[in-house]
Amino acid sequence: MRQPSSVSTRESRTNWTTRMEAVKAAIYLPENARVLMQAMQMGKVIPLTQGEVEIRSRVDPDSPQMQRAWEYWSRRAGMATGG
Repeated sequence: MRQPSSVSTRESRTNWTTRMEAVKAAIYLPENARVLMQAMQMGKVIPLTQGEVEIRSRVDPDSPQMQRAWEYWSRRAGMATGG
């Protein structure tokens, strides 16, 4: 898997994170839309608070959890995951 090194520029890290987010969105957007539509049929949907969104967005793209997720999303998107 290709990723920025520890001495990478801020721009490279931003591009890597943006690419990772785009692939993640492509995988989860259809599923999330389906779940939201089903939830709306059941009643009022309560969105996450701003604080919950901020906590969720504090994910280190270099963490082992994100690397594992990236491999999963890459496979789902039909991308090679060679490292």
